[in-house]
Amino acid sequence: MNSTEKMRENRLRRMSSRQEFMLRKSKARTWDLTNQRGYLILDAHSGFVVTGSNFNLSIDEVEKFLRGERNLLNEAKAN
Repeated sequence: MNSTEKMRENRLRRMSSRQEFMLRKSKARTWDLTNQRGYLILDAHSGFVVTGSNFNLSIDEVEKFLRGERNLLNEAKAN
């Protein structure tokens, strides 16, 4: 991960925190159905997964979700 990608990830972590979410990145070394080596978003208070339950969100999808494009993200995942 280069410094630009890390800066973007940190910015999205701060954005998620302000919206009372937590952003988590997979630490898995290999891809499988239950861990797709991406991101997930948790509710900061309950710890429940809001979206990306299999670490299946890309960094672009995380940004769309946090910018309020939640409906578009859910439609894309359903198709």
